[in-house]
Amino acid sequence: MYLVFRVFLVSMTVDEYTSINVHATMSWWDILNTGQPNIVWAPNNHVLNTLFIKLEMILFGKKDWAVRLHILGAFLVCYYYGVKIMQRITVSEVRQFLFLAILFLNPYLLDFFGIARGYAMSVAGFVAAFFYMMKYAEDHALKNLRLVFLWLLLAIWSNFSALYMLPLAIVLLGYEICKQRNTISVRTHILNSGMACAVIGVIIILPLLKTIHSGETYGGHTGLYQDMIVNYIYHYIHHNPHISRHDLFMPGWKNIEVAGLVLLFAWMGINALSFLIKSSGSLVKTHLFTLFFVIGVVIISKILFVFGNVPYPSSRTTLVYSMPFYLAFCISMERICLKYNRTNIILWASVIFLIWHFFSALSFHNTIEWWRTGDAKDVVRFMKEELKVHPPGRVVKIGIESWQYPSLAFYTETIFKDEMTTYWTDMKTMEPYDYLFVSNEFVDKVPKEYVVVEKFRLATLFKWNVLQE
Repeated sequence: MYLVFRVFLVSMTVDEYTSINVHATMSWWDILNTGQPNIVWAPNNHVLNTLFIKLEMILFGKKDWAVRLHILGAFLVCYYYGVKIMQRITVSEVRQFLFLAILFLNPYLLDFFGIARGYAMSVAGFVAAFFYMMKYAEDHALKNLRLVFLWLLLAIWSNFSALYMLPLAIVLLGYEICKQRNTISVRTHILNSGMACAVIGVIIILPLLKTIHSGETYGGHTGLYQDMIVNYIYHYIHHNPHISRHDLFMPGWKNIEVAGLVLLFAWMGINALSFLIKSSGSLVKTHLFTLFFVIGVVIISKILFVFGNVPYPSSRTTLVYSMPFYLAFCISMERICLKYNRTNIILWASVIFLIWHFFSALSFHNTIEWWRTGDAKDVVRFMKEELKVHPPGRVVKIGIESWQYPSLAFYTETIFKDEMTTYWTDMKTMEPYDYLFVSNEFVDKVPKEYVVVEKFRLATLFKWNVLQE
């Protein structure tokens, strides 16, 4: 229900607006190959996400909740396969619940299961692909091999961050095929794998090349630890008012940097300890698969950065990589708990913290990545009343500061299209607008000719004072 409420209550975000206005308005073919002439926008075209947005606008019109419906479907897919994975990891229903809480009580991840972006769809695709990889490792059925590649295609097509997972999956599947060379038709399985990779390549090659050529790929240049771990923690705790993201632990070290080291070493220690405990072969194999993905992503990221200056995965682009990281922790704890029952307390302590953090970070107003925006729907409600006092037939001009523009413009361009003209402004050069809407951090830059009409949580609405005379 939390996600359903967010789909209907959270105002349009910056990147959703771009997907809707820049990409989803194009033809189906142009979406498939990122036909937008200005390739700077290419990375914003999360192709499968954009296709769904276009379809939903055709069916339901240009509404924020409508273009997010497929994301709710993605969550159902992710949760379904998350449950299936946990059922294969443990027979304990209590630990299944605890492991699912570790996977999904994540405000940062759930943010993206409530807005029309491709990241959550990519996560769902990987979780499904991993489930079928587990099944293929057990029965080596051709059907499961095909399903692995199908879900990987959907993950990559949703967001190219998942592309790192493809070569790693190929290595693991290749290992399984070679290991079973005496019991399966190796040629058939390799042929099916090759054809699947070819299909994925054909489908993604044009938008991928344009995304790379744009030079706008999202990520960081600080380092693996800072960009992939510290930055993730920074966003993970963003909405929690009880935890500061900026406090110093000691000179040169923030609390979140120390927390990152503690969590990383704890994760490594728990994984190492679990390998000292004898476990079933299938559980050990699944555990090794998760670790292979984690280590593989680190190696690929480092190689691409060193030799191609490709940015390190950072913030939202690490969401899909967090799944094998969490799964490795869950499997480690399962192995340890089977040997030492009292260690269940570690799981309970972890989940209690996650529950506290989740409810502390609860938000139906804005998102973590686009935290500056979120007032748009409140502004619309206010403006509906405000416009009632204006003379009929008079078109009102509203200037919107750059950070706030995409979110509010989505509504002003549709709800007030016959009553209002919307203008973008960077606060440097402005013509006189009837109304001016700016982020609170830029209020001191507003010319003295404007007076405050209404203050919102994150931004302020001004009116040109001539209207007051």
